[in-house]
This record gives sequence, C-alpha cells and structure tokens, in this order.
Amino acid sequence: HGDELTGIELVKQMLAVFGLSQDPSGVHEAPLIYGNLFMGFGNPAAIDLNARGASENSDLNRSFSSLDIGRKVRPDDPVDVIRARELVPLFERTDYLFDIHATSNDSYPFVCFGEYDARFQSILDLIPVERVITDPLLIYTKDQGLPELGTTDYYVNRFGGSEWSKRRFGKKQGLGICYETGQQEDVRRVPLAMFVVIRLMRHVGSIKEKMEQNLYNRLEIERIERQAKQRIYAITHRVDARSSDFKYAEGMKDGWLAVGKGCLVGEYGDGERVYTPASGSIVFQRKEGKIDQGRCMFCIVQEIAL
Repeated sequence: HGDELTGIELVKQMLAVFGLSQDPSGVHEAPLIYGNLFMGFGNPAAIDLNARGASENSDLNRSFSSLDIGRKVRPDDPVDVIRARELVPLFERTDYLFDIHATSNDSYPFVCFGEYDARFQSILDLIPVERVITDPLLIYTKDQGLPELGTTDYYVNRFGGSEWSKRRFGKKQGLGICYETGQQEDVRRVPLAMFVVIRLMRHVGSIKEKMEQNLYNRLEIERIERQAKQRIYAITHRVDARSSDFKYAEGMKDGWLAVGKGCLVGEYGDGERVYTPASGSIVFQRKEGKIDQGRCMFCIVQEIAL
C-alpha cells in the first residue's frame, strides 16, 4: 500500500545494497543470488499519492479475486485492478511471496494469511512474532462481496509455483504470507523487517549463509536468535463503518487490545456508540480520518487450536 512506509523503505534499502537504486527495472545478474529474486513496490501509483490505494474505494490487496482478475477488461477499470493484472503472471510462477505491510494504528508485528496448514510452519518458525492471523471464513473481505480473499498471499497460495516447485514438491505450489510490521509510518521497524526478509531469503535458498551475513553487516542489522512463542488467531467478527465520522474511545486505537463482549470502541459524530460484538482481541482498526463508510472499521480475532 502506498502509505505504508516500512515496506517502501525496506525495498529501497535492498535495492541500494544490490546497486540498483538508479536502475531497478529489468533483469540483473548477481553471483550470490540463487534462482530469481524479485524485489518491487506493489502499488507505485498509490505510493505517488501517499495513499492506501490508487483509486477511490479500491485496494490492490483485494484485487486478486476472480471478480477482478477474471472479468473482461474495461476502460474504466481502477488503477489498482490494472496493477493486479500486471502482477498476476509473476505471481503464477512465484514459489515464495513475502508481502510487507503495516497497520493504520500502533500494533505488535504479526503475520497473516488465509488459512493455516502445516506447510506454513517452517516459515513462521523464522519470524519473531507472537501472533498469526488467519481468515478461513473470509470475514475480512465481505464488505466488498468477494468470493475469495483477493490478497497477494491468497493468489500465490492458490495459483503460484514454478517448475522448481514441481520438482521439489511433486506439484506446482506457491506459498505467500503478509508480514505486518507495525504502525505504517514507524520506519524504526525497518531493521527488524529487513532481518526477517533476509532470514527468509536464506531459508528458501535465494542466498547462502555467506551472503546472509554480508547483508546483515552492510545494513548494520543485528541478528535475532530467539523465537517468540506463536499463537494462531482467526478473524471471527468485523464491524463496518456506518459513517466516516468516528472517534475511538481512549485506548481503543491500539491493535491487539484484549476486549470482552460489549466494550465501548468509540462513537460517531451524532453520538451513536459502537461496542465490541464479541470477546477476543481488536485488530485492523482503521485510522481516524481514513475510515470509509460501509467498509471494515475493525475486526475481532480469537485464538484457535490447531
């Protein structure tokens, strides 16, 4: 997204390390890279606007559903949908996708994807986060009437995989995750996010140990050896905004706040109050001033047993 600065800064620094800041496009040979490593900005048009999406009421990370990718091209297609179609051929031959995101309000870092299965675990074991969000019931995207999640990770998990994956796993398969780094303007999170990305590059075989350590040294990144105990959550409820004129109650802006059913979340300008529909943790709160009528304002997640 164009207003999530951590991922933007991370890619800029990685391009600089490989000497590609001035000419990032095209194909470049790197002796210490194995296979094909793609680094890029998901939505350049949104970055230019410093906005979540490049079109009104559109979102690149919901534009990978069959409703957008599969339908006939129209002259008035949103910029975000056009960009999604540009990325589809790449995603369909992607073995691993690490999509860097950030939240509107302050939050602990976490990982999210559609539905947990065992093949994610080796990746999760390398990411120092305590929380993982899944959405097996597709609750998060119901405001847009999508038949699927329509996210980057969804598309790679469903349709990704190169010839290499066929040789390794006996079938074509990709694996995608979204790594939420924390508050979207907090670039202090970049070194940790960089560590995670480099560690994952080493794990999937894009770089070897020597290159991994070289990147840590050049980027002045401290290794993190400890691994947090992780809990898996599922989205169970969502609350859509009746109006964009909404103010959170004190303490309700921060992600992962534990709540009970009936806790005051905030109120609209006309005084109508909004309460939590269930107990759990409140996440994905949209920032005041960026709340859109009829769209998701916040969600409730609950821990699940695997």
